[in-house]
Amino acid sequence: MGGFLTKPITDKTVTNGTIGVSDKECQYGTATMQGWRENMEDVITVVTDFDDKCSFLGVFDGHGGKEVSVYCSRHLPGFLKASVGYQDGDVSRGFCEAYMNCDRKLLTEDALKEMKLINESEINEGEEELNGEESGDEVERLTEEAHMPLDKVLQACIEDKKLLKYLINVANRNNGDGSNDDEISSSDGEGMASEEGLGGADNIKETQRSRVYSQFIKELSVQYKPALNELQTMMGEDSSEGEEEEEEEEEEEGPGEGETEEEGKPVIANNVRKRKRCDESDEDLKDSKRLKEGRQEMGQALGEGGGARGEGEGAKEEGDGDEYHDSEGHESGSTATVCLIKTNILYVANAGDSRCVLSSNGEAVDLSLDHKPIDPLERERIERAGGHIDEDLRVNGGLNMSRAIGDHMYKTNETLPLKDQMISAYPDVHTRLLQTQDQFLVLASDGIWNCLDSQQVVDFINAKLLEVRNSKKDLVLSHICEELCDACLAEDIDNDGTGCDNMSIIITLLKPFDKLFNERDLQQQ
Repeated sequence: MGGFLTKPITDKTVTNGTIGVSDKECQYGTATMQGWRENMEDVITVVTDFDDKCSFLGVFDGHGGKEVSVYCSRHLPGFLKASVGYQDGDVSRGFCEAYMNCDRKLLTEDALKEMKLINESEINEGEEELNGEESGDEVERLTEEAHMPLDKVLQACIEDKKLLKYLINVANRNNGDGSNDDEISSSDGEGMASEEGLGGADNIKETQRSRVYSQFIKELSVQYKPALNELQTMMGEDSSEGEEEEEEEEEEEGPGEGETEEEGKPVIANNVRKRKRCDESDEDLKDSKRLKEGRQEMGQALGEGGGARGEGEGAKEEGDGDEYHDSEGHESGSTATVCLIKTNILYVANAGDSRCVLSSNGEAVDLSLDHKPIDPLERERIERAGGHIDEDLRVNGGLNMSRAIGDHMYKTNETLPLKDQMISAYPDVHTRLLQTQDQFLVLASDGIWNCLDSQQVVDFINAKLLEVRNSKKDLVLSHICEELCDACLAEDIDNDGTGCDNMSIIITLLKPFDKLFNERDLQQQ
């Protein structure tokens, strides 16, 4: 199964509209495409009426799930508007506060509940896919898996995160009774479905699915915790602490030592007006306490009793359990590349490896810096927080970026403030006063930038804009976004992954289209 499809999904979601730039209405267009990936985790947002003469544009590239990218797209604009810095007229400071407050908010119960709802919608989509019509390739794949050993099927299910979430959801509903009748077709005692009486060709897919998954679901249903421990061990997590300790935990009653009394207590107060500085000096002394409280609250939100271990026993809480390590925002996160256009000023904030690029007289100007573990400043922070960068340039063998919102499994060093953890949500913020030669702005996920560099993207868009100008047709910017996605899409997945990722792009003009090119540009064309 793995992380790729047998053929790409090239359908695109597009939008078009106008935003105000320097008191003029300028066009924008967007497109998102799932591509070869099994799941779509990119999200874009455009808020044309963010504030007076002010628009908000953002690209959020999720990893480990779409819940954090969706959450950021919904709430980061509100965090910015509510920040002390923004309300005081300091947009750069406001962005710093907004990113960090959004990251902290992921540890609270209401954020966890919202992200769980986002994931449940994905699980429901997965159920529809599993219960829908399979293509010939899918039936062939299921037939092959029907003859695979169970351990290999388990490993394949682990690699397919959407399917794994679906199967665990099934096991949760059937925990303890071993009944799977509602989810899969009837099977015998060995978990192998009978092909007799299934209703002909329409039910062949049920036969194949039953043969592959029935025993796995039975394992999860009848022996829930041991199966989860096995899954998490195969996923490389240190979740199993031995049968004796597990039995002791099951026998314990009441709250554990150090458990917070107020289950709904947020990690950070909603009112942040008392904050004075963008560098978070008032918050840094409290971050260690918040990290511990956040872990406790995550356990409470997931129905765990848990409490803190001894002070010297590290980041893992006794009540965290398997659910904590699988919780939303712990192993999932998102980049956040955002541009605020306020009259004639661009404010660009970035955490991660999505990118914002300006075309100025045809020249590409990077307005954000990709955050990669190999960068000296990023490496220094990662190692100071106790992490390492492996030979594949990944943090602790996991992320290939060094900043992101979420990913709290990398943010457990209680001696450091949140912004100094291995993976930091703290953004770089760049400001630019618009010049007469500035033409358009591009925000895109790394699915685009891994295929083309900044200048190549600017050249591509400029050429398409000139084609429309010369043809005297109406400009539809989403069409150019779609063409760029198609140009970056790989023909197959037999490569290093280039052109196989989700792709999302926003293009916005910075002046009216008929003023975009001067006579020299037209003569050169």
